[in-house]
Amino acid sequence: MTAARYAPVLTEAIIRERAAVLVKKPDTRIMLLRAQPRWLGPPELRIGDHTVKVAAGISQLAVLDAYSSLGEDEYLIVLTDRLDHELGSAVRIPADRQTVQTVDESSLVPALFGATEADPRLRAVGPWLPAALLEHRPPQGWPTVPAGALTAEFAVRALLEQVLGLPVTGTIDALLLLEQLDGRAARRRWITLDEAVRAGLTAAAGSYLGDVASLALTAISAGTGVSVISIGLATDVLWPSVSDAAGSVDQIAARTRLERIVGAGITPTSARSYADAAVAILLRRDAADDPITTPIIAQAEALLTDQGWAAGAAESLVLTAGLRQRLRTVARQISNYLQDGTATSAAAVEQALTSVSSHLLAHRAPDEAFAAHMAVRLIRWLAVGDTGADAGTLSGLLERYAADGGWVDRALASVWNGSSDPEVAAAYGSLVTRVRALRNAQDIRAASMLTGDAPAGAAAIPVEAMLQHTIYPLAQASPVLLIVLDGMSVAVATELAQDIAPTGWVELVPEESGRRAVALAALPTVTTYSRTSLLAGRLLAGQQDTEKKQFAAAIEGVLFHKNDLRADGGVLLPDPVTTAIADRKQRVIGVVLNTIDDALAKHDPGGTRWTLPQIQHLRALLNEAALAGRVVVLTSDHGHVIERGGEHRPVAGAGGRWRSVEGGPTASDEVMVTGSRVLAPGGSAILARAEGLRYTAKAAGYHGGASLAELTIPVLVFRRQEQPSVTGWVDAVPQSPAWWNEASRSLKVPPVSAGSLKPSKRAPVAASQIAFDIGAPSDETPVGVSVGRRVIASEIFATQQARAGRHPLNPIVVETVLDLLLSHDGRVHKDTLAAAAGIAANAVEPTLAALRRLLNVEGYEVVATDTDGQTVLLDVPLLREQFGLGTSA
Repeated sequence: MTAARYAPVLTEAIIRERAAVLVKKPDTRIMLLRAQPRWLGPPELRIGDHTVKVAAGISQLAVLDAYSSLGEDEYLIVLTDRLDHELGSAVRIPADRQTVQTVDESSLVPALFGATEADPRLRAVGPWLPAALLEHRPPQGWPTVPAGALTAEFAVRALLEQVLGLPVTGTIDALLLLEQLDGRAARRRWITLDEAVRAGLTAAAGSYLGDVASLALTAISAGTGVSVISIGLATDVLWPSVSDAAGSVDQIAARTRLERIVGAGITPTSARSYADAAVAILLRRDAADDPITTPIIAQAEALLTDQGWAAGAAESLVLTAGLRQRLRTVARQISNYLQDGTATSAAAVEQALTSVSSHLLAHRAPDEAFAAHMAVRLIRWLAVGDTGADAGTLSGLLERYAADGGWVDRALASVWNGSSDPEVAAAYGSLVTRVRALRNAQDIRAASMLTGDAPAGAAAIPVEAMLQHTIYPLAQASPVLLIVLDGMSVAVATELAQDIAPTGWVELVPEESGRRAVALAALPTVTTYSRTSLLAGRLLAGQQDTEKKQFAAAIEGVLFHKNDLRADGGVLLPDPVTTAIADRKQRVIGVVLNTIDDALAKHDPGGTRWTLPQIQHLRALLNEAALAGRVVVLTSDHGHVIERGGEHRPVAGAGGRWRSVEGGPTASDEVMVTGSRVLAPGGSAILARAEGLRYTAKAAGYHGGASLAELTIPVLVFRRQEQPSVTGWVDAVPQSPAWWNEASRSLKVPPVSAGSLKPSKRAPVAASQIAFDIGAPSDETPVGVSVGRRVIASEIFATQQARAGRHPLNPIVVETVLDLLLSHDGRVHKDTLAAAAGIAANAVEPTLAALRRLLNVEGYEVVATDTDGQTVLLDVPLLREQFGLGTSA
């Protein structure tokens, strides 16, 4: 026997592949393969229904011996390092091709994928690839490549999919790889992979899937058990950009330590690619409410700590520490403003809030983020100052409270609930103290004007006059559903109105004022007096039976109370209620809902977001009213105050916030009222003026007192979008005060240009009437006129207007909108814009669409909407260019 010489060691996968070829041969059952004549696998392989024996051919005699033992239906593969002439013709003639075949592993690869041609770069991937493809071939085989051409990229992607347990399609990308590697099963499969294959596949993945793939695969190979998504989130703050600017000492040191996990030589570009992919996956999982999101974030923060740069987590746009840091920044800037009250400090507060909004997962802490927004709104309100200080009547104060102070109380309720972070909580506490002091001053002013008689001025409707003043005139034009939300304050009403509007209801306001109507509660401000007076149409004390009888007598209306709304199982509303609402001949239907008033005793109304789902039966009633074509009036009998600490002053027989005059002299935080509207026994009562004063046991909230929040009754009126307008009422412009949506630095709203409107009162622009009659702008444009006026006077505008068709947008609306945007640095909340230009809330979007058609000349976006969907943007340089205004117009 001659000496052994070099020959490859063939794996079982290769031998099985050759055996599969052999059993398909029609004329032979033997194959000689050049290989080391060693076989440690099973002596027989099953290929389909066939048996293939494997033998080591160390010599001619050994091969002939294997031949002699071959069964009639069996196949044989002989592994030998002998040359053809050493084996002789007796051995070679029975074998396939009559020769010892050399196995070129690379040449086997195309057939695995049903390919007729292969990418030459397949060999360049590495000698490990063919064996790996054979070793890890799926039970159903590798997918057939399109057009019969196999590329190296397809082979690498397919192999990655197979070894990680994915469906084999040859289409895996870096994001899918990263997601798969975040699972335990895939990590385990990768770590147990042959080391040479793992190293080769890591390099190949980097070539074809990008640096993200090689970094993630290297990280898994490191065996730390850390989520590859978490590693990417840490990378996001370690390499915040691809610039070469050096980071802090701790940051650079942490980058170096991270290389132990992701491999040495990571570049800013590859780090950013990895970070961006990890953030994208995290956001996608968060959007799908994947519970794994929270531990991934926590692990990323822990990883940064392990790398010696825990502070880096505070710079993240996705980590919890990043949101916490942004909220603390808001708190610090609020504290600064409360100390100096400067415009610079106010601007810093706004900038800090923007950083909270820019955090990509701020919604995961909705209460904290919401409180921050409300706190900044209160800062804006402080910056504006008390705009109601000059109100000379109680009616004026009530109207101002409905338009401004009630929104303050709504924001205050959220900030009062505070934050779990001590630093943020301390700042909020200082802010609450400042705001409550100013609101208390307003309550003192109102209490000083409060008497037991009807208020002077026409702004506030006495509650006993609401049926005659509001409901009856409405019922002449359209059937009415009057819903009395017992205890609804102005603050609650502002939130409910905003929640109802997107459901197809259009808010109406009196044409003469353009603002929500407001009513004054009966005294004391409790249900027994004020609700009965409302439903009776006259000052009267009573209970539900009295209300039903008096309501029918006063307005021929049918009234339903709480017990009347109890329905059988599976039914939203009982049949008598739905039948009554559907009967349009019955012009007024009244319903009393007690959810809010009940919350004052049993729940925490200060921590409640008052939306449609929170008010039992309200959505169902609105739906029934819509089907019946009814106008809906939402109102209350009084407001309420929230329990926030204060003084308990026990008085026998007193109500929560009022007492009889026999209980002692009037203190400085009380007010005594006497007169026709005081329904307490004897026609006199002492009402608590200070918000924190109560006379009875502690509850969640109270009413009966003389604060603006209790005295003021909101009146909300709605029609369905498909219903016609109502005489005397117009579609409401957005009712929020300017500070609710605009930064404190830009709260001034410029007036409409002088002479641009006709002398008659101007109704809001409705959705069905975007254009209205107005004289054409003058051709003369004297120096000093506004940019908006110059735009509508230009020839280009005239051309654009002619192209707009029969219903172009009113030029004065265009002028007003442009001047407002220019005065606000090209950024205005759409509600502010609508209020300034007199655009009804339901007409804002159609008006903006018409505005874009007029101003976006040749498709260039002069006017656009920001990504938040709320902010209208003006490209000032483009406006000047498109309309020929010059750079300093």
